[in-house]
Amino acid sequence: MRTGARTGVRLLLLVFAVALWPTATASAQPAGGAAKAPVATAQKVKAKEHYTRAQTHYNVGEFDAAIDEYRKGYAAYPDPVFLYNIAQAQRLKGEFDQALFMYGRYLKEAPEAPNRKDVEGFMAELHAEKKQQAGGRAAGTGSAGSAGNAGNAGNAGSAGSAGSAGSAGSAGSA
Repeated sequence: MRTGARTGVRLLLLVFAVALWPTATASAQPAGGAAKAPVATAQKVKAKEHYTRAQTHYNVGEFDAAIDEYRKGYAAYPDPVFLYNIAQAQRLKGEFDQALFMYGRYLKEAPEAPNRKDVEGFMAELHAEKKQQAGGRAAGTGSAGSAGNAGNAGNAGSAGSAGSAGSAGSAGSA
């Protein structure tokens, strides 16, 4: 599944890069669409700048800064790929509820996403992790809860390695 996840992420980010890249067709539009083309192109350029900064932060584990840049990119040009990237960073930070929300928003905005199965797999893992955490808190003391959190960090790191490798590989495509 991890190889599929990397391929899905690379494909998704390649689609994102192509979508954000200014095209020659903008200048070939009829006069009625000419006023809109520069605005859309400017928005895409701004979003791409935020995306590039976000990837730099993400690749070195600065997830808060990455999330901030992904959000700014989404505000400039609301491509669902930003939602996916926000979810990935939140998952790696251990913010499971927020990651689940963003994965859900991503799938709602991109129902035909090429990495849909991978995203659903991440969501299932997060639900299982949350369930395990809830069980540990209900059955144990404060120390058991802490041990559970340390284990979560290890799990997030392991799961994040595949996500990070896929993102890092994809950043070259963007």
